[in-house]
Amino acid sequence: MLLMLLTGPALAESKSFTQSTIAAFESSNIVFKRGESTIPFLPLANITAKTYGSADVTIDGTDDLQFEIEHFSQVAGIPFLLDDNNVLIVGQ
Repeated sequence: MLLMLLTGPALAESKSFTQSTIAAFESSNIVFKRGESTIPFLPLANITAKTYGSADVTIDGTDDLQFEIEHFSQVAGIPFLLDDNNVLIVGQ
């Protein structure tokens, strides 16, 4: 938020960060693979959640084991075009 406040006036006078980033990617040699959607850009954020049914495991000489798996993951990043062929994605 602080970064936006500090850079807001500078970005408002010129092209916005988003517009200049889109223009830079369009003129680069980078082609993004289309995956689960038809969006021609890499995902900047993604959240997935999966639940797997229970699994009973029997091992000779031990008690039966039962597992239930719930999986949650999230990722977010901001792409920075380094040159016409390389991108650095900063995120978590």
